[in-house]
Amino acid sequence: MLDGPRKPGFGAALAAEWSRSTTLVQARLAPVLCAVVGAAVAALFLLTAETTTGGSVSAMSALDVVTTSMLGVDAATFVVMVLVASLVAAEQSTGLDRIALLAVPRRGRRLAASALVVAGGGLLCGLAAGLSAFGAGRLVSVLSDGTSLAFTAEGVARVVLGSVVMVPFYGTVTLACTTIARSLPGGVLGTLGLFVLPTVLAWVPGDSLDGILRYLPGEAVHAVAGFGAGTDTLHPVAALVVLAAWAVAFVGVAHLWTRRRGR
Repeated sequence: MLDGPRKPGFGAALAAEWSRSTTLVQARLAPVLCAVVGAAVAALFLLTAETTTGGSVSAMSALDVVTTSMLGVDAATFVVMVLVASLVAAEQSTGLDRIALLAVPRRGRRLAASALVVAGGGLLCGLAAGLSAFGAGRLVSVLSDGTSLAFTAEGVARVVLGSVVMVPFYGTVTLACTTIARSLPGGVLGTLGLFVLPTVLAWVPGDSLDGILRYLPGEAVHAVAGFGAGTDTLHPVAALVVLAAWAVAFVGVAHLWTRRRGR
């Protein structure tokens, strides 16, 4: 008795998702756009530092200049969030997701493959944004007081590369939120809610939530990048594990939601 046709494995699903994503113009241009946005926002915040904070770039330490420059990565994260939400929402509204399910019938397998592709693409976008933001900060520093920031200086590489982590993480969360909400606004707003959650909870008086805050994504990203390191801050490796757990949880909830909905 002959077996029926074998369903494509996870490797095939992953290759198909990557191939499909790289054919999209928006996806191919995303790293370039993130690099431009990262550099522009970094330069903007540094050039206006004297007006907004009362301190000039020349008065900042090298690490402070780099930390401020990484606001460009935050901006690039929002770009990736909108891009991911728009692509997922468009796929659902046009019915392309149903066509994709004909090739990869198992929803969970396809969603997991999509999440890995988004994370990989987000990492490329994050690196582009982080390095361009660092370059912009270095240029502004040289023009301000002649100080050239070295990537190899203590703490600099960790700040830059640690900040990059937020782009693939929030891109993956956006994929999950948009899959659940089935709309661009819903996907972006859901991710923004998680993004600002640490800030909102920090307003709660007292220190009763301190043990919880460090396990939230925003604080975990800060721990990886070395922002505001303290005795209760997670170790960078532990923080990466926390971020991975959050991402897997969101994708898992999205999978359960789609199974329940039967779509």
